[in-house]
Amino acid sequence: MAAPSLSRPVALAILLLCCLVASMRGTSQQLRRFEVYRRNVEDIEATNREGRLSYTLGENQFTDLTSEEFLATYTGRFTVPPEMSEAGDDYAEMLITTRAGDVAEGHGANLSAAVPESVDWREMGAVTPVEHQ
Repeated sequence: MAAPSLSRPVALAILLLCCLVASMRGTSQQLRRFEVYRRNVEDIEATNREGRLSYTLGENQFTDLTSEEFLATYTGRFTVPPEMSEAGDDYAEMLITTRAGDVAEGHGANLSAAVPESVDWREMGAVTPVEHQ
């Protein structure tokens, strides 16, 4: 009798789970991470089946993160700690000055007068290869 074959998502999920076991403590965290990964793979496959996008979604190093975890970790989004929420504007002002330094006052220059018709950003060295998508 031949051994049953696993679908690609199941095989990848098992592989991810094995890797996570080695790097995380606690069964509840492992199960939670696996469940997030499983849901994301299901969403990826469902979206690709619908065919509404001009590109194909795939798995990457972020597949085991929730949207909230991704945003909090990789986009610089932060939340005000509960103990500071009562400080209101004072906390916001302190946060702006400590994270970004002092904010200079704006200047009233007309920048649109010297704008070229078009710019090839590749020639300017501003376009880099796609990463982490």
